[in-house]
Amino acid sequence: MAQALIAADRTIQAGSAPGMPLAALLLLAAAVLLLAAAGLRLYLRQRYISEMTILADVAAAIAGATSDTGELAEAAYLQAARLLDADFFQLGLFHGNRYRTVIWIRDGDRAPNEDFVLDDPAGGLIGWVRRTGRSLTVRDFSAQKDQLPARPSYDSPDPPRSGVFAPISVAGEALGVMAVQSRKRAAFGRHEEELFR
Repeated sequence: MAQALIAADRTIQAGSAPGMPLAALLLLAAAVLLLAAAGLRLYLRQRYISEMTILADVAAAIAGATSDTGELAEAAYLQAARLLDADFFQLGLFHGNRYRTVIWIRDGDRAPNEDFVLDDPAGGLIGWVRRTGRSLTVRDFSAQKDQLPARPSYDSPDPPRSGVFAPISVAGEALGVMAVQSRKRAAFGRHEEELFR
């Protein structure tokens, strides 16, 4: 093994980096990798601290809101907009076979709340979240349309590109859904889905 390293060292010295032995190149490469790893750890730690601070603010805002459903939904939207790329935000509750939005934001503007009947067997993505009680992250609606567990049940001339849908559950029963969508492809991933849990 040592002989192979010495031979490789001589080849590198003679060929590409005059006067730079293989050991020095390897040490330099290792140092660069260690610095990159340290920088990544620092970035992730700072991101974690920032997100935990925001989540603490979310909890405080929700705890400080009255028991009024509209105020709670407003607090949830304001805090989600701080954390996520929220071009579209929707929080709604289930009532029997119906789904009623409590807050609905499109491109920063409030949309009128609507009441939807969930009698379609497919039920769209909202119905799927209700049936399964699971979150769903869509990185690209158009690219994933054939792989989604359900088809979006809305029709829009300018639809969102990505989204994350999470059930609002108590004791395993989905009472509603919080949906955040973006015009950007791949705006959400596992990390954002974890924030919803």
